[in-house]
Amino acid sequence: MRSVTLITIPPAQMVANMKVGKMDGYCVGEPWGARAIADGIGRRTDSQLTSQRQRGMSHAVVSAALVEREWAWGEPRRRPSAAGSQGAAERRRQARAPPHGALAVAIHATAAVGGADCRGDVKVLVGSDGMVGRANAAGDSGAFGGRHTNALSAVTVARGSTARGEETPMGTYFSDREFARVEPAENAFCSPIPTQVISNGEFNPPAQTSQQKQVEARIKELADTYGKKLGMDRRRFLQSASGMAAAFVAMNNVFGGVFDVSEAEAADPMVAQARADGTKGQFIMDVQTHWVRDDYNQEGFVGFLKEVNQLEKSGLDPSKITVYDVKFENYVRQIFLNSDTSVAVLSGAPFDDRSWEFLTNQAIADGVKMVNKTAGSTRILGHAVVTPGQPGWMDEVDRALAERPPASWKMYTIGDPLSAKTKYPFRLDDEKLMYRFYEKADKAGIRNICIHKGLMPADYEQSWPGVWQYQTAWDLPKVAKDWPQLNFIIYHGCFRAFMDPPGAALAEFERRATSSG
Repeated sequence: MRSVTLITIPPAQMVANMKVGKMDGYCVGEPWGARAIADGIGRRTDSQLTSQRQRGMSHAVVSAALVEREWAWGEPRRRPSAAGSQGAAERRRQARAPPHGALAVAIHATAAVGGADCRGDVKVLVGSDGMVGRANAAGDSGAFGGRHTNALSAVTVARGSTARGEETPMGTYFSDREFARVEPAENAFCSPIPTQVISNGEFNPPAQTSQQKQVEARIKELADTYGKKLGMDRRRFLQSASGMAAAFVAMNNVFGGVFDVSEAEAADPMVAQARADGTKGQFIMDVQTHWVRDDYNQEGFVGFLKEVNQLEKSGLDPSKITVYDVKFENYVRQIFLNSDTSVAVLSGAPFDDRSWEFLTNQAIADGVKMVNKTAGSTRILGHAVVTPGQPGWMDEVDRALAERPPASWKMYTIGDPLSAKTKYPFRLDDEKLMYRFYEKADKAGIRNICIHKGLMPADYEQSWPGVWQYQTAWDLPKVAKDWPQLNFIIYHGCFRAFMDPPGAALAEFERRATSSG
């Protein structure tokens, strides 16, 4: 039995990884199987798409078998029999149907490569959801978890002896029209900034929009114009700092003045490089970020996001904002890939209705650990949200200290920040309620306490009666004096302004200035 290494990467990166020899095969939905075949780097076998460099394995015995959970998790009590006709028959005789999730794929391959019997490690790719393809005991190909998860998935069954080396294709369910949709994304224009959406392997990419086409055309125009003057071809120009500036200029031309860039940067590499050097090595820390759990479905919060977006005129279409925009996948894309953020702080918020809760403290800790492990460095820090007055709040503090010490604490003196009927507002200088928490934080050495204060509507006295005071600085002097060793970091600075059109604030300022003059 050859050992198998399972790795997990996004489907869209599978073909490229096999092309450069990072892996020997993969199991995933279309179009990535067909793409590897079309590019001449792979062929279909049972639960494995072997790379071109292993074509000598075409007459190998490649079989998939059901294995028990103990075998799958590396703590076997009973291994499958050796491969071959007798071993396969034994597997068929002993096979049973374990529960969903209790299976892995065992691949046996003995290959004559270059005339020599070759045995070694085989890397097989698991889909980005962590599932691997499987076959039933008779050797017939199966789907993920015993059911088809994608109507476009395609597999091939390897039947027969090593002498026949027969393969029975099970079909690729892509029509010519569907391939025509995939092709433009696969061979998209190589721009410093993507000019169209491409597929992640789980859906067909949408067609390029008219505005995206305009951006692409403008980038090409700028590249040809300034590249020619600089003695560069388009590709070389777009790889330069001026090429990046040209891409931002093109986006401004189509979408308006979104980016702080000038065409001089596109025209003159020295200007562009000076701009790049000016920001090189800067440390950017985002001290409050959020993502929501996978099952989060509060439409009220989505409505809130749409209102903020409309007020701030971000350029996004409010009708297209969904809860996906504040989930993990988009968080990583926007914070770490589409921005220069060096380190982010993942935070949460308390709500009287727990279904509104973004993430539990445990989920925040798990998310921090996952991101930093993937990055290989500290790219994210985590808060532990403290909820004074709520049932069991000090037990949660003790649990956080014992099991998952946070980088700092987060509190909302208003209690629920989105409800005027908030049940648990509190004062920072409440000795009976708060000081025992400060003692624990001080003793643990976690002395940064981040506190949400501010952001109230203009009619706060009427709309938040009896509780709006908790958003003010009324409790800061005493607690700061009593606990000088702690750092009380006030988020939003106790400023009231929230969801106010800037024009209204300016008009109020001018009115008061006129009346006082």
